[in-house]
Amino acid sequence: MKILLFSSGGFEAKVFEGKKDFTVVRTGIGIALSSAISMRALLSERPDLVLNVGSAGGFSKNVEVGKCYAFSSVSCHDQDMTSFNLNKGETLDGYGNRVGKLPLLKGDLSLLSSSSPFVESVEGFDAGDMECYGIALSCSILSIPCASLKLITDVASEKVNPKEFSRRLRGNIENLYQGTLSFINAL
Repeated sequence: MKILLFSSGGFEAKVFEGKKDFTVVRTGIGIALSSAISMRALLSERPDLVLNVGSAGGFSKNVEVGKCYAFSSVSCHDQDMTSFNLNKGETLDGYGNRVGKLPLLKGDLSLLSSSSPFVESVEGFDAGDMECYGIALSCSILSIPCASLKLITDVASEKVNPKEFSRRLRGNIENLYQGTLSFINAL
């Protein structure tokens, strides 16, 4: 099985590079960039499965800082076409079909993807990141299964400075790595 592992970059990507039978792709930060980079990689590599790994801020009591979770769906908070009678997070494709919440493999939590640094919590979501929706949308368009595994580094409403964020990420990165390997082995 050919697996592409997408990560925004930095320390999250380094822990996976050269350690397993998958190719690591660094997407950069944000929905637009992750969508563009992931589509390019998907068209070039044609994988059987995509794993989006990285960090996320927790919104609900269903997630705990320092633990790795798999998510069942991802939505994009940045899309707001409610004035056109669409739900928050929905848009229309070129044929007028609604595009909104996207399913992910083997999880039971919901992920909110937003490039806005001001999203602290949104009802109905367990955690938030900045890249997954762009990756999942690219996978959806090409009918490639996609999973998202996130290490919860903070509570989203908490103001964590970059030094503390880095400390938490480095201190718990093994949980992300082991959680990802367990996920792959369970497939």
